[in-house]
Amino acid sequence: NGLVNDTTYTVQIKVEPTKEGTVTGKTSDCEGNIYVFKPEITFQDSQINLGETPNYARDNFVEAKWKHGTTEAPESMGSAPTLSYTYDPVAAAFTEDKPVTVIAVKIGTTDVINHVTFYRAACSICGHTDTDVVDPNFIVHIATTSLTITKNGGNQGEVFIMTVEGDGQKFEVVVPAGKSVTITGLKVGAIYTVEEDANWAWRYNIKNPPAIKLQAKPSNNIVTVTNELNNNKWLSGTSHADNNFTGSQSQGTEQN
Repeated sequence: NGLVNDTTYTVQIKVEPTKEGTVTGKTSDCEGNIYVFKPEITFQDSQINLGETPNYARDNFVEAKWKHGTTEAPESMGSAPTLSYTYDPVAAAFTEDKPVTVIAVKIGTTDVINHVTFYRAACSICGHTDTDVVDPNFIVHIATTSLTITKNGGNQGEVFIMTVEGDGQKFEVVVPAGKSVTITGLKVGAIYTVEEDANWAWRYNIKNPPAIKLQAKPSNNIVTVTNELNNNKWLSGTSHADNNFTGSQSQGTEQN
């Protein structure tokens, strides 16, 4: 097996005469050191769209340096061994942020992960700062974008209720007439539907937009819900209200 730690070795040198004469042979021992350079490997976080498959070698692996202490291996040492990596989980079509750990680093068939120092580069997406104690080794982030809902129709001051649904989420959004509301933090590639609450906007014919697949560029993710008035009265002809008043009754004074 190859060396994994620094070691000291002894060299014995023996010199003997090659011709007959009075010169006698001589033996001498001397010590030497073997320094073992070990890999320091850096990974970085990456970002993909929903349902894409990351390429760890291309997007997450940064570099492998062979070092002894703070000294990097000189070119005179020749080519470094080829390293192969095993990851958990394996790359797949992720639908959520996925932490990834390197579980094996091999030279040929020998796993040397216990002799590796790992680094994780700083990440502007999640605010991670690099450190030599890393778990996980990197994160594959799902890209996010926004969805803007614009309301056409209705009178100034009116508000309308929208049900937004997609990517396992369902929530209500209130949009004023003639205005827009933007929802952030949605996954690129996810499909969302926007439907207006018809019971709330019963005076209008509602035109809901088709489902939208969110794009990375927010300006592509705008849906418009349009209303056309079909009843200009807030109450129907059969509705009525009883107005009841209460108060004190004044009594007049009779004069002769």
